[in-house]
Amino acid sequence: MAGVFLIAGESSGDFYGARLAQELFRRRPDLSITGAGGPQMAEAGVRLHVDLTRHAVIGASEAIAHIRALARIFKDLLRAIQEQRPDVIVPIDYIEFNMRLALEVRRLQIPVVYYVSPQVWAWRRSRIKTIARRVDKMLVLFDFEEPLYRDQGVDVAFVGHPLCDVLDPAGPARERGDRGPRGLWRVGLLPGSRVGEFQKHFPVMLGAAQVIAREESCTEFTLGCAPHIPESLVQSLHQRCPVPLHIEHGRAHDVMRQSELVLVTSGTACLEAGILQTPMVVIYKLGLLSLALFAMLKCIDTYAMPNILCGRRVVPELMQWNCTPAKVAAAALDLIRSGKLATISAELAEVRKHLGGPGASARAAEEVLKFL
Repeated sequence: MAGVFLIAGESSGDFYGARLAQELFRRRPDLSITGAGGPQMAEAGVRLHVDLTRHAVIGASEAIAHIRALARIFKDLLRAIQEQRPDVIVPIDYIEFNMRLALEVRRLQIPVVYYVSPQVWAWRRSRIKTIARRVDKMLVLFDFEEPLYRDQGVDVAFVGHPLCDVLDPAGPARERGDRGPRGLWRVGLLPGSRVGEFQKHFPVMLGAAQVIAREESCTEFTLGCAPHIPESLVQSLHQRCPVPLHIEHGRAHDVMRQSELVLVTSGTACLEAGILQTPMVVIYKLGLLSLALFAMLKCIDTYAMPNILCGRRVVPELMQWNCTPAKVAAAALDLIRSGKLATISAELAEVRKHLGGPGASARAAEEVLKFL
């Protein structure tokens, strides 16, 4: 029986892996698909050796804290690969873990199709040479990534972004820039899907919400909370900075669609908001060790994916020292009061043009099947 081994270590990778598995099964129902991932991959029929998404980390300092658990998982997965001898390995993002695994897999002479490029265009561009030595094929989500790899001699295919299959590509769900049905500005808070991200960003967003509510009384706030964020953590942080707040669990896309503006962390969520053409203020904080590494090796001056894809600063982004409640609130109030929301929503239509259109997971599956 032909076998595919998928490895995803974060919730976004779990989503990509699940969509890819569905398309692989659709074409080859006889396939054996195993690996490491999360609940979405398990639901798609992937037989998981471990839920690796439980160990997702957001920086060097967190990785150090998890190093023993990750080392044990690494050994277990490598042993499973050696025993199963799958036809192809598909690492999905999760660069440090998966690139190390790819090195070991190369010694076993099993093809490696890497799905979702690490952000080599943002920092540590020298990693492309390492990728070229360890990967048989690179599948990228953004159009500008393909020439970056091809110029370095990497076999690469631009397959597009799976979010185009999930989020309505026809346009925003409703007209932006006007107040909601009760005459209120609806502001969504999206602090991140990982616990570490949530702990860093939710207090900043709550503080900004307090300032916004004080300045603009006709405002309501909704928290888009990932299902695995502990309720006790949400409540403890909210009690320190009480502001009237609706809480939606596992409905981030609905929060984006129903908000005139979202405060969102840099990453997949801000790309999703961009696809839905929801105006946003993008924030992010790194740990000090990760910040020091990034500062030394970065290749870009803008960080929010909608701004990178559009090639200009369409939405405000407040990183690290600028990521304070006062500054986030000031940026949000400027968008609300200046009438820029409708203009930003229209400009964000450009985001989809760089994502390849519907069918991304199907195209990725076809590339993987070539190696069976």
